[in-house]
This record gives sequence, structure tokens and C-alpha cells, in this order.
Amino acid sequence: MGVPIQVKLNKIYLLASVTGNHLQSARDLYNYHIHFDNKQFIEIHTKEVLIQTLINIEQEIGENDGPLIHLEAHGLDSQDGLALSNGIELSSGEQINWEEIRPYLIAINAKCGNNLTMVMATCFGMYILQDLIKTFFDNVVGAQCPFFSFVGPESDIGVDDFTAAFPVFYKNLFETKSFVWSVQEMNKKSSVRFRCDTAYMVFEVCANSFADNQIKNRIQHMMKNPDIISDYYCRLYHYTYGIGCDINAVQRIMQDERFYIDYLNKMKKDFLHVKDGEIDRFPVIDKLIDFEKSVPVIRTLIR
Repeated sequence: MGVPIQVKLNKIYLLASVTGNHLQSARDLYNYHIHFDNKQFIEIHTKEVLIQTLINIEQEIGENDGPLIHLEAHGLDSQDGLALSNGIELSSGEQINWEEIRPYLIAINAKCGNNLTMVMATCFGMYILQDLIKTFFDNVVGAQCPFFSFVGPESDIGVDDFTAAFPVFYKNLFETKSFVWSVQEMNKKSSVRFRCDTAYMVFEVCANSFADNQIKNRIQHMMKNPDIISDYYCRLYHYTYGIGCDINAVQRIMQDERFYIDYLNKMKKDFLHVKDGEIDRFPVIDKLIDFEKSVPVIRTLIR
């Protein structure tokens, strides 16, 4: 793991759901600082328009495209969604959370082969990454990431920081096509730190902590209600291999590192939109970190 992954970029959509000076700043960014030829500026005033815009993007992109969606909106203080403007310069407009727009982002990301980039010009934008982590740790069978790469601020942020930072970001992105380098340069102009992450990086972190968080800790929790353990493992076994699981074999499966490795590679394929017959651009998982430390705990719990 730790291998850099290539990201495509050939279309930019700037979706603006702000008003007044903030809207003008978004227009200036689009008109004077985003030099890519294939770009669109779209004003968003309602939840309905945002959803329809995402549907339109999914319909017009192709499987070889690398779209970037730049979203300018007020982040909710609850940190679980966006507040959309209603044509007036207030942050208390119509609200939409990440759960509502996730299916539309997944459709876009699946269509372009996991090459969607989200750029969040919103407060609390980084909290969208929690959605990825939660999906992974909830063992959502067949879960797919809603975007591949992500750029956004780590905390609350003002328009002045956006105005100073994003022209630098897009200048460097146009010249170098490197998201990491472009974020490093924009951070020199902003008092608030921006981050660049990928869905693979999130998966990598979760996989590295799998033995502790998903095996040892989860089994300790489930031992409070042992009846659910067999159902849980049989469900994961069927997802991984496509065949049923003998309940009598559950204790053996729980201690089998190969099973967990196969499960993670299956989840990686689904989560990162790797199609059958397609060359996998992501490294294969061949071992679990600290699995040998989890096995004694498992054996103690299932005696």
C-alpha cells in the first residue's frame, strides 16, 4: 500500500449555491482562473436543481472522462450536509445532507470508472470523508465510493480564504495536473488548511486498522449477543465467495486470515468501482496488519 494513484481530469463543473460577493467571487474564479477548455458554471438555488444537475452530469460524461465538481455552498454547522441558497445571501436556506446526494455522485463516479473529483468550497467540507469511513466500518455489502479524489478545507473558512486560495489551486492544477502539488501551493495562501485525499487512501487506512477495529473490537462487542455472530460471518462469507456458509464452520472462519484478506479484496473491488476483466490500478491486499495479535483474543472469546 502507499502507492500513488493516477487521477484523470478533463471536465470541470463549478456549481455555485451562494449569493452576493461570494457568488461574484465564484464567477471570477470561473472566468479568470479556471483555464481548462471544457468547463461549465451552474447556479444552484434549490435541492431539486442540484439533484437534476448531478443527473445531467452523469448523463453527459463518458467512461473515459475525468470530471471535477467544484461546489460552492454554505456548510451546515451540523457538519452532515450543505445549506443551499434561496437567492438571498443567507446561510439558512434549503438544506440537503450527504446521504441525499450520495446516490447521484456514485452514479457519476461509476460512469467514469472511479475518476470523479470533488472540490468543496464549503465550511466543514472534509466531513464528507466520514461518509466513506462509516460505509466501510458498517460493512455495507457492495458499497461504492461516491468520488475518487477530494479537495476541501479542514475547518470553518471564510470567503477571503477561498478567494485567495482557489486561483492558486487551479493555476497549478492547469500547469501540473497534480492535485497534491496544487493543494500544497494553495495552502501557502490560506489561513485555513486544505487537504487532498482519495477514496483509496481512506480504504487503505481502514484496511490497515481492520484487524483491530473490524475483527477484535467487533467480536468483543458482538459477544454481548453471541447469536448475531453466526449471521454476521455467514453474511460476509456469502458476500466474499458467493456461496453459503456452514454455521458449524463459523469459528474456523473467524480465525482464518485468508478469509479476511479475500473479503477486503472483494470490498476493494466493489468500493473502488473495479469492473470484471479490468486491470486493477489498486494494489492487492496480501496480509492483515496485526492479525496475529487479534487471533488470541478471538480464541479466548469463542471458547
